[in-house]
Amino acid sequence: MSVKDCLNEEGNVSQSEARILGRCYDTLRSIYYAQTQYDKAINMTLQAQKYFKQSENQWAQANSMRWLGNIYFGQSRYKEASDMISEAQQLCQQIGDKLGIAECLQRLADIYLMQGKIDKAINMISDAQKQFQTFGNQMRAAECLLSLGEIYRKQKKYDEATEMIMRA
Repeated sequence: MSVKDCLNEEGNVSQSEARILGRCYDTLRSIYYAQTQYDKAINMTLQAQKYFKQSENQWAQANSMRWLGNIYFGQSRYKEASDMISEAQQLCQQIGDKLGIAECLQRLADIYLMQGKIDKAINMISDAQKQFQTFGNQMRAAECLLSLGEIYRKQKKYDEATEMIMRA
């Protein structure tokens, strides 16, 4: 079954067809996103989510939710971004995707920073840093420490900023 046929059809598809269709829509999302055609990228992501859910591929479903949240974030649609990333984080927790959980925490921190919710952002980045540290992703943990250092520097908390940057 081709993606083109499915664009105009709402019929039931098998689990294996749903898996393939989800991947096709996800690839289309990346093409539209790269071309800054965000409305089309959002539509493709929503379609991918539908098929990933139908195929019971929870990891891909969570990943598409994160992508949708990232697109909303890039459009300054922070409420929608936060909702989608939070939902992705919950799904990542259900399936035990530690990297996904940490990435969601990191993006939620970005959202909170843009909304001026500095204390929440610091908590999220700290949690993400601990997650990355726990499963040995030192580079991503260092990125979090750097982010914390930059936040503290902007707050003129130079001792804390220095500590975070030195740890990074």
